[in-house]
Amino acid sequence: MNDPEHRGCFLTNTCSELSATDADIAKKMNEHFEKMRLIIRDYLSNRSELNKKTTENISNTIITFFIGMTVEVKLQKDKKQIEQSINLLIQSLF
Repeated sequence: MNDPEHRGCFLTNTCSELSATDADIAKKMNEHFEKMRLIIRDYLSNRSELNKKTTENISNTIITFFIGMTVEVKLQKDKKQIEQSINLLIQSLF
């Protein structure tokens, strides 16, 4: 949101541009997002009474939201709308 040119996240841009045609990049991107999922899942597992399936579902939802949001901030100039989306996600998950 702070980038006036709205270039977006380098990682997400690489993923969306090259992962469909470059298997090595797709593999690296999947490994990266899997590590992020595990970090979120472990955090939730260690700090809540949620069962394993629920923490996995929440982790997947957060990663999907994160990836989508990195594209959305390139398009959306309204910071309040972005914040509302983030708050809605948090409210709906917890």
